[in-house]
Amino acid sequence: MSSGTPFAANRVVRNATRSSNSLSAVTTATRAPLAPLLIVASFMTSFRSFISATKNVLHGFPPSIYVSFWRITTYGGASGLGNNRRLAMSTMDTDLTKGPLDIKFSSHATIDTIDSERSRKFYEDFLGFEVIRTSPISLLLRLGGSHTIACVEVKDKPPMQMLNHNGLDVRTKAEVDAAHAKAEAQKEKWGIKKITRPLDQHGTYCFFMLDADENWWEVLTNPEGGYSWMFERGEQEGRGHLDKEFERPAETL
Repeated sequence: MSSGTPFAANRVVRNATRSSNSLSAVTTATRAPLAPLLIVASFMTSFRSFISATKNVLHGFPPSIYVSFWRITTYGGASGLGNNRRLAMSTMDTDLTKGPLDIKFSSHATIDTIDSERSRKFYEDFLGFEVIRTSPISLLLRLGGSHTIACVEVKDKPPMQMLNHNGLDVRTKAEVDAAHAKAEAQKEKWGIKKITRPLDQHGTYCFFMLDADENWWEVLTNPEGGYSWMFERGEQEGRGHLDKEFERPAETL
């Protein structure tokens, strides 16, 4: 019997029906385990729409309320509501217009230079700093601790005021005098523009020098730990450390 007969046509229809039923069964079997995921996806879409709308409304509220809501919803969507509950509660109680910053450490100060390569030699070979280059126009200086000085090359700079000086500690008056003598002997080599004579002042024995970049440096007596001893003494009355009779640490005499 040829394939064009009614019997052949019926056979084709029956085979097609079986294939369709099988495909439907496979599709149903595949979708069944995904049903919970589809529900969650639908919920998350609605939740994100709610978050977006609520944030727009909260823009008109005090900063502490808006920041609290933002921190809850930003870190993980719905899961953030649980994971950041404690964070949210602490933020809700915070008045952002009061209190100090949460600073951990004073890491560096900054000075300018006209020629960073020339200044590097002065810092390393004369002042004794450890120096690294951090960019084509900047250096980082460190000496005796973790605090650093960033030195940035500029095209033009005004002279530093003496009161804005950088302090370099030695232990005794004899060491200050030795440093002063060496500075006088090498001032032409390093382009040092001014050197003051050593004096007892503000609780130390010291002198000042103005380098080629017109930055002031003070060489002074201090025990190990720098001015920590001033904090140990606490608040000063009267003229404080400006008094000529101010008593400095015995080990610096």
